[in-house]
Amino acid sequence: MKIPQQWLQRIFGIILVVTLSVGLVLILYRTRTALPAKTGAIAQVSTPIVALSTSAPEEPSTPTVEPLPSAIPTPEVALVPTFQPPYIENLPNQPLQSFWIYYWQGNEVWRVDNQGKDNQLLLDTYQQFGQWLTEESIDGSDCCNIGPRIVVSPSGKRLALVVADKDKVTKVEDLTFSIYTYDTELHTTNFVSQGNRPTWSSDDQSIAFLNQGSLWIANLAVGDTHELITKDEDTTISIAEFVWSPDNKQIAYMYDKDVFQRLPAIWIIGIDGEKAPVQILKSDFEVYGLKWAAGGQEILYISTEGSKDRYEFNRVRNLWAVTIGQGVTRQLTQDMAVSGYGILPNQAWLYFSAYRLYEFTADENVTYDLWLLDIQSGELRRVTIKQGSLFVSSISPDGIHLIVSDDNADLQSISLFNGEKSTIALNVKTNYTFGGAK
Repeated sequence: MKIPQQWLQRIFGIILVVTLSVGLVLILYRTRTALPAKTGAIAQVSTPIVALSTSAPEEPSTPTVEPLPSAIPTPEVALVPTFQPPYIENLPNQPLQSFWIYYWQGNEVWRVDNQGKDNQLLLDTYQQFGQWLTEESIDGSDCCNIGPRIVVSPSGKRLALVVADKDKVTKVEDLTFSIYTYDTELHTTNFVSQGNRPTWSSDDQSIAFLNQGSLWIANLAVGDTHELITKDEDTTISIAEFVWSPDNKQIAYMYDKDVFQRLPAIWIIGIDGEKAPVQILKSDFEVYGLKWAAGGQEILYISTEGSKDRYEFNRVRNLWAVTIGQGVTRQLTQDMAVSGYGILPNQAWLYFSAYRLYEFTADENVTYDLWLLDIQSGELRRVTIKQGSLFVSSISPDGIHLIVSDDNADLQSISLFNGEKSTIALNVKTNYTFGGAK
């Protein structure tokens, strides 16, 4: 059926009117809800309508964080008992042999025996050769970067003195350090070279030292001085620590970057310098404290390798060894925090200060004990147990008594034969070193 044209017009008109009416209603509603309500002089701004939740309020969400590794379970360990003396077999039972302690105050070098007797002024470096013994014009200064002011030779008969140019000290210029030797029997001095950190060979005949970041060797017997390792002037890398081989034919050494950043690698070079240096260790962990073991086949060192703590700054330091030829490493101590160590004269045993992990409860203060370790077999012997911290300083010239300091920096000796302790009389707490037999 055909719809008349006039009906179509009426239908469209009705639809248009309805549409306009609905639109007008919506506009009026929106306008009304947008107007501020009149509740006094201050108009209240309306806020959008938010659907209310019928559930309990929730805590605000937190960003997703990667979970920490599972904590390493703390093992239950029994205390290692103290070893019954004698701590080392075949040691003679004899009292502590008197020995010298050298100390410096200002520019004066003194020595006194371990009983606090026979105090002697040996020399004043400024009066004798116009040089300051201290690093700067500060009484008693002794910075680790420059090294100790006095180093006693293995025989105890000679001293290596590190002095500074007085004129540059007073002018606040860069210091020029020089090395002199002093004969404790003849009371004579000799100039060696500019430099610092002198290290004696075992036969007293040579000194290895640093000069402007390079490694030098001075043969005192023939008066020859030569540069062994030259510092690259285009870098901030320089020689850090170094140590003589037992036969005095080689030097093991490490590098520093920017003075205090130790590079974890060990190198070896012959003192004649004819062959290029050889790298025997490259590690991803902290390495320091080089000592050459007997026979010259291994180098000992301290490292954070093997520590189980997931945080780098909490990792403890254990004793390690690396073979010269193959570069094979072996861990000498396990789960211990080693502070310092040395090698006994028999070259078979190490002495060191350390605490053993897991032996202390959360309420206990950690203390460093004295330990002995057979280098080859790995046998561990405890000398002290929770008697307050004791730190190894040296071994007496007779090779039978450990020289240690406590938390108050007071010195004492401990016999490796019977464990007997003796107080060492010394009125100074810093700037001293141990010398030969009296």
